[in-house]
Amino acid sequence: MKRKNLIALAAAFVLTALLAAAGFAAERDGLITAGEQAPELKFQAALDAQGKKYLGLGGDAATFGLADVKADVLVLEMFGLYCLHCRAEAPKVKTAFDLLTKDGLADKVKFLGVGVKNSAFEVQAFRTQLKVPFPGAPDPDMAVTKNLGVMATPTFVVLKLENGGGKVLFTQVGDIGDPAAFVQKIKAAAAL
Repeated sequence: MKRKNLIALAAAFVLTALLAAAGFAAERDGLITAGEQAPELKFQAALDAQGKKYLGLGGDAATFGLADVKADVLVLEMFGLYCLHCRAEAPKVKTAFDLLTKDGLADKVKFLGVGVKNSAFEVQAFRTQLKVPFPGAPDPDMAVTKNLGVMATPTFVVLKLENGGGKVLFTQVGDIGDPAAFVQKIKAAAAL
């Protein structure tokens, strides 16, 4: 009898894990790749005035899209508040952000964090705790995440903003490595 209970418990655990994984499955077949046109993305505009100004957003709309962002390049960092890798990566991402600013590219290249399965409160907590200098948008229902085919955090999607949308320059899953090399990769891909 104990063996049957143990097997039933193991089966329930496996089923639960599979169902949880299915909740994180992408709408598209895999991560968006370089050269692809980004789908229409709608971000929740749960930004403070400084975040809206940084992205060049006006008004009080509940959402914003790629066409609303005033930049040539947008670096999306898909993260999760409870993702230990994301937390460990935050100082390197901040360094990359600072290097681009130091290079005089702050108006051309913008960063936006996207909190996967995170509320506005969780996104703000991540930014505050880890001293993230750029805005973040919550993605509690994973609409943005699924549209990009993101299946792990952190993931970076670097977009060339054009014609009201975005063309994927490159994606990076996990560690960005050396922040200076990451910045060089952005500059080379965007011809900056």
